[in-house]
Amino acid sequence: MWDLVNIILFFLQGFEDCYHVFLKHSKHLKSENSPLSAFKKVETRVLFKPTTEYSRLLIESFHPQLLYSAKAFRKHFDWLCETRKDNHDFDNYSNVISSETDDLLSLDILLFFHCSNEKWIRNSKGQVVYRKLALSGYEALFKQVERLSKKDLLIQKNIIKQSLFSALHSLKKEKARKIDKIKLLPVSRKLKNNQGNKKILNKVTEILDYMLLFRLKDNELSYWSYLSPAGLTDWSLNFTFLEAYNGLLDIVLVYAYAFSYTSKKVYKEIVINFVTKLDIILDTLKLKCSLEFYSGLGTFIFFIYQLNQLNFISNSSTLISKVTNHFKKTFNPEDYPLFDIIDGTAGYLAALLVTRSLIDTKVFTIQSKQCIAHLMKIYPDPRVMPENENNHRHKGRTIIGFAHGLIGVIYVMAHYVKTTNDQSVVPWIEKTLLVIQSAWNKKEKNWADAIPTEIDHSKVFNLEFSSSWCYGRIGQGICSWGYSRPI
Repeated sequence: MWDLVNIILFFLQGFEDCYHVFLKHSKHLKSENSPLSAFKKVETRVLFKPTTEYSRLLIESFHPQLLYSAKAFRKHFDWLCETRKDNHDFDNYSNVISSETDDLLSLDILLFFHCSNEKWIRNSKGQVVYRKLALSGYEALFKQVERLSKKDLLIQKNIIKQSLFSALHSLKKEKARKIDKIKLLPVSRKLKNNQGNKKILNKVTEILDYMLLFRLKDNELSYWSYLSPAGLTDWSLNFTFLEAYNGLLDIVLVYAYAFSYTSKKVYKEIVINFVTKLDIILDTLKLKCSLEFYSGLGTFIFFIYQLNQLNFISNSSTLISKVTNHFKKTFNPEDYPLFDIIDGTAGYLAALLVTRSLIDTKVFTIQSKQCIAHLMKIYPDPRVMPENENNHRHKGRTIIGFAHGLIGVIYVMAHYVKTTNDQSVVPWIEKTLLVIQSAWNKKEKNWADAIPTEIDHSKVFNLEFSSSWCYGRIGQGICSWGYSRPI
């Protein structure tokens, strides 16, 4: 049996040879007599989720506990809706989710297809379930032909390599090392014989230059491909979108920082092109936008503030006002049951505190108090997560860690007290410190935290001693030092 690891160089050479054929005959491919006209009306399968997730969900549905009850059986498929709630296009997925459930209830693999001369997607019964395609498949095919170039070939070769690396998590280490030795592109690994900061800067620049090889451009905006988990053990290729975590905002910010040290024009171009469209991007935020520091309104406030500090934005107060106005119009405490920095209200409060010099004093006071009131209401007892009390995925257990738990929230609360001198939250901070102290294990020299393990699409929390940033002692230790100063 052939192993792709052993033939990857031949695979890439074959792809490159084929690409050059298309490139050589691109004019003919775009002509009226194009051989691509054979694809004018063909059906292709559409995947809304990895097939591995669908098949696993179907296998799980055969569990005896689900087969005795039609209600339990259907409830098991609610996971399809749960995983899409934060999607900006969620409202358009209702028909898709309904069709997914119907196919699974029929004990069949899910099927969606697209006819290349249409701008919509149909389900297994031929019914239209999704109408938001900008181009038909046939139109998109010709648009791809127009993009053929030597530069695009370079990008595609890197994406193929990155796709291959996504399989490394399920390969043996010796195979992983074998693939890692394959150099698809000449990337310099040499550093100048300088010491200290210059050596570090050279390495950072090398990494950022390498990232440019994976860059995709559309309407002057840059995008990147990256690896994302598909299920519990598999990985797949994805593309950046508007957030900090796996998203464009942090990448643009990194290039902005890098430009301030290196003055590379291409770094500046990436930032400027994004900034010029930022006002329009803010107008596209959906009505109910999340709040958190990593992918919601808090992210945008922090992002604008940092670019202002780096002299990339001159109208930062205006842009931040647009974000705070969005919060003012849409914030409904009932819609935001989460409290932590990554997913919840504490993340937005953290952004307000960091950027308060650019925010109108009255707006800062009102919105910070709204956040505090919301946190105090939904989380009065630090020993229990009330929003997760009836949630089968969280079991109501309190998490200690920085990103998703108590230490992150107390860190923000302590800085809020220092900034505003609002003593009303001090009793909560004192109670929380006792909970955190009770979780400390002298033998392990670490906090016992509730680490989520995903089983059958549900999160089961087990007490572990982690060293990670999100749940472990790295984040906990740094933030403990951070909140002890204002306290």
